[in-house]
Amino acid sequence: MEYITQKFENTPAGLKQKDEYTRQLAAQGYRITSEQLEQGHTKGSEQCCWALICLPGIFLAARTPGFIVVTYGREAAIAPVPLYCTSCGVAVPSNASTCGRCGVDLLGKSTPDQKAALFLVEQERIATAKTIEAQKSIQKLDRLLVDSLAVNYRFDWKSRIKAYPVARPKSRDVEPLPATPLWSDFEPKLSLFEKMVPRLRKKKHEGAQRAFLNAETIWKKTRAGYDGEKAAAAAEYLKACTEWDERQNSYEAAQSSEADTKQQLYLSKDVATIIEYCEVVCKGSIDIESLAKTHSLSYLPESRALIVQCDLPAIGSVPRVQQVRYAERRKTFDIVNFPDTWLRDFYDQLIYRITMRTMYILFQSDAADALDSIVFNGNVRALDRATGHEVNPCILSVQASKAVFRELNLSQVDPRACFNRLKGISSANIADLEPVVPIRQA
Repeated sequence: MEYITQKFENTPAGLKQKDEYTRQLAAQGYRITSEQLEQGHTKGSEQCCWALICLPGIFLAARTPGFIVVTYGREAAIAPVPLYCTSCGVAVPSNASTCGRCGVDLLGKSTPDQKAALFLVEQERIATAKTIEAQKSIQKLDRLLVDSLAVNYRFDWKSRIKAYPVARPKSRDVEPLPATPLWSDFEPKLSLFEKMVPRLRKKKHEGAQRAFLNAETIWKKTRAGYDGEKAAAAAEYLKACTEWDERQNSYEAAQSSEADTKQQLYLSKDVATIIEYCEVVCKGSIDIESLAKTHSLSYLPESRALIVQCDLPAIGSVPRVQQVRYAERRKTFDIVNFPDTWLRDFYDQLIYRITMRTMYILFQSDAADALDSIVFNGNVRALDRATGHEVNPCILSVQASKAVFRELNLSQVDPRACFNRLKGISSANIADLEPVVPIRQA
């Protein structure tokens, strides 16, 4: 309850004022809860007059009118408790069914604790960011073949020239020259007595002058040594830079000459250089950490065929996270993984995608026109559950000529169907790592 107490004189004017005030408060919801009468007091001046005339007359003195004490009351208005949406953190009316900002159903999604609401919003943001990151990883693997089609994987051997590994020499530091002595630093400060005695004043002045001349002499000697040291350091630096420039030029010339030789050997289809070139191409084409596997290459000059032995990623390298959710009750993040059936199918497609991509990159980068065909054998290192030992079975093998491969529209193909069209052989279920006999080995 809310209360207001007011006094009114117990007179016709006071009663009129009370009625008017009561009407005003009634409009605000107040009503009279109690009403008390306070008696007036005897007028002292009249009692004194009666006392002078007749002592008993003091009881005949008049009294003040007194007061009416009125208390008004009304039910206190209860302020509505503000609520906050736990999806976006914005304040919402207590009677709202949906959030006006994010549109979420507020049933079970609102709280009067703003701090708690903002905390939940932040956790949901983190969960969403983790989900998006996981989806991007899947999308990158899903577009592995298509995205590689817009890249030129050829390289110039000169691009492998490394910068001279020795840092350019720096000038030797020389100890800085002290500041020039100033007479103001030596000028004597005379006491009142010394100022009054000429002999003492002269003696002190002569001593300060000797000290100043001595400091000046020492500084000039130091300056001469400093100039010599600085000149020597400059000469040493110039000599070191000249020698460094000669070594750098010699190093870069050797690198350039080696690159030119490699380029000529590659264009003349030297076997070792072709293998080196293809290894560089394969290594440089891997931009996903989980796919960073080794390639063993062999080149057969008589048939102009390249045999690629590739260690493919195991199924454990495939991201499994489908969604990340924040569990409010347990205050933890829940990870929702893709079903095993989806994982096996995606891994199956990924292996075929890597196979097609590797063959495309090697054919596309064949600047020397040294490759008429490519044989791709894919192995997977994994743990054999039956024996407990690591195994590395060949799970697929395919051979394709450059002419046939160039006819493929790889931006539209299904990797598995394309593999089958090229008459490749593979395990019935790639994820089961059933071994196959390679079409051809080095």
